[in-house]
Amino acid sequence: MTDDKPQSKPVPGSEVPPPMAGAAEPALAGAEAATLSPGRRRSMLLWLVPLLLLLGVGGGIWWFVLRDTPKKRAERVLAEARAAYDLFEYDRAEKLLLQAREMIPTGAKGSGMNVGVHHNLGLLYRRLERWEEARDAFMKAATFCGPDANEVRAEELFQVALIEIYLGHTGPAGDALRAALEAHPTRPVLHLSLLDLQLGYLKRPTAADSCLQNFLRLCGRAPENLRDAAQIYFRRKFMPDALILAKAAAAAQDTMISAHVLVAKAYWRSGRSQEGLEYLEGPLTRYPQSVVLWSTKASLLVGAGRFDEAVQTADHALTLAPDDYETHRARMMALYNGNRHQEAIDEAMVCRKMATNPNEIHFLESMLARIHARQQGKPEPMTPTSEGGSRSRRP
Repeated sequence: MTDDKPQSKPVPGSEVPPPMAGAAEPALAGAEAATLSPGRRRSMLLWLVPLLLLLGVGGGIWWFVLRDTPKKRAERVLAEARAAYDLFEYDRAEKLLLQAREMIPTGAKGSGMNVGVHHNLGLLYRRLERWEEARDAFMKAATFCGPDANEVRAEELFQVALIEIYLGHTGPAGDALRAALEAHPTRPVLHLSLLDLQLGYLKRPTAADSCLQNFLRLCGRAPENLRDAAQIYFRRKFMPDALILAKAAAAAQDTMISAHVLVAKAYWRSGRSQEGLEYLEGPLTRYPQSVVLWSTKASLLVGAGRFDEAVQTADHALTLAPDDYETHRARMMALYNGNRHQEAIDEAMVCRKMATNPNEIHFLESMLARIHARQQGKPEPMTPTSEGGSRSRRP
């Protein structure tokens, strides 16, 4: 007889849940890790240690690059000063530049920053017309240039020379230009500035000839160099030298219209207007669309006393370029010298609207006074020459 006892039903929720798949794996994995073989441990270390070293070195480099240093703070202030200068906030720019100067690290590492700060101070003081301070700032910038920064040093000394010329200090200006040439002997503008100084302010034509020879020897007899030297001789009224150099430039490069113009004007200013007109016939035949050649011919016709032909030539040039200032100016002079007073006044007013150079504006106003006086039969006031005032020498 079997004893069949009734089975009690399990209470809901009291069942023991079956073990989850993989529940014993962490323990097993830990046990397995505890029993790694020496070879496997060694292999793990071989990639783990370099990884940690790489992370450490990379983090150190990242910190070194991104760390805030006095030099970086000075660079930020310098950038702010430049931005203020561009916005015409000159007082703020000066304060920031002086602040940046005090923040520059001492020693060789700060030399480049010193050059930048003092150069920008020079630009600021020059804009404010504080000439002595500007000169001193550029000079300090030059002294901070390293042994490999010759071109930069030459530029700073060139700025010093320009200011000295403006102030009328011709001796220091010459010294600065010669020092700049020692730093950068193949920069044409330095030679040309010294040439101009010798011919104009110092009145030393013999020294100027030596300067010219050095210029052509070190920078070459390129057509541009010959023309630029000719322009200086022309401006300083050494017409024979200007004529020789301009002819050499034109012969070296026939398409250089400015050289042909210089040849013609040198003839004109030498009292040989007819030779200048004859010379122009060749370039005008080859380059009939050149406005500057026609404008130059009109000026030479005025110089030759052929005023009606000059007006006709200027009118032809204006058909090629209606807004060419030099042509309008030549036409005004032809009308004035031809006693066509009202037309000359109208042309002078056109030139006055176009002119931007202060010296040229002064010349035009003087010409208007002369034309009005001649029209009314009154004595004419003094006025600049027909070439007008020279361009400003302000650096």
